[in-house]
Formats: sequence, C-alpha cells, structure tokens
Amino acid sequence: MELTDRTLLDRLKIDKLHLDKEWNDQPQLMEEISSNLALAIRIRDEKANELEQIEADISLSIRESPRDYNIVNATEGAVRAAIILEPSVKEAKAALVKAEWVVNTLKGASKACDHRKDALFWLSKLFLSNYYGSNLPQDREIDKKLEESWAEEESRQLGMSPRLQRLGAKKKGGAGNGN
Repeated sequence: MELTDRTLLDRLKIDKLHLDKEWNDQPQLMEEISSNLALAIRIRDEKANELEQIEADISLSIRESPRDYNIVNATEGAVRAAIILEPSVKEAKAALVKAEWVVNTLKGASKACDHRKDALFWLSKLFLSNYYGSNLPQDREIDKKLEESWAEEESRQLGMSPRLQRLGAKKKGGAGNGN
C-alpha cells in the first residue's frame, strides 16, 4: 500500500447512501490495513537491526584505527560522537524514522477503521429508524394529501355507522332539551 496517495483515506470515508457496500468492504479494508501494519512493523524492526549493525561495525572500526576518524583518544564519548556523525548512520536513522512513521500511520488507520466500523453500525441504525427519510417539500405535500384522504375515508366510514348516526341525531335533537 502506498501511503503517499490518498487512497487509504478515501477508502475510510463512508458513503451513507450505500451502507450495504460499506459493510461488505469493511472486513477487507481492516484486513488490508492489518497486513500492511504487520509488514511495516517488520520493516521497521529490520531497519532498527540494520542501524544497530552499522553502529557496531563503525564502533569496531573506530576502535581499531581511531586516526581514520580524526580521533586522538578513543574514549566512549568520542566513539559515540564519531558514530553519530557517520553518513551511513545518518542514512540508517533516517530510514528508521520513515519506517516508524509508516507504522504510526497504519496504527492510526487501524484505529480509524475500528471507528469506521462503529460509525457504520450507528449509521445503519439511523437508516433503519428512517432518520434519512425524505423530507422534501413535495413529499410533505404528498403526506398532507394522504392524511386528508385518510381523514375523509375515516369520516365516511364513521358516517356509515348506525350507532354514530343515532348518537349524532341525539346530539342534534338533545342539545335544545337539556339532555
């Protein structure tokens, strides 16, 4: 996986309109990140071992011929300083720093993938509770017409009820009687 391009960050984004696809992609994304993290850790450890080896080789070389490194007395401090100034050590340290950056980036991506899974769970719950239901003006107008239609049908149904007809007649006739 190339970390310089934005594909990983793009793949961590969630398309709320295609939650089924996002759920299907989640395990593969987590596996890909985990595999790359394991590989990055291995590479980082190899770089650390290389740095240690380079430092040990230079240390022995300095102790064998300190004059080649412009050292008069091969004290521990002088040897340590000469090792730090050696170009091959600087290169190895830079490679180790880069490898550590890759590991840390993938650890962050792994946490982001866990967070993505939780977000998918809650987004799915919101979807199932119709949180994303349409609330467009034309939909509200349709809803209003449906409610009016249902109310008219309910009134028609109630108007056909003999019991309600008798109750309505009593109210009309009984209102003036004081009953």
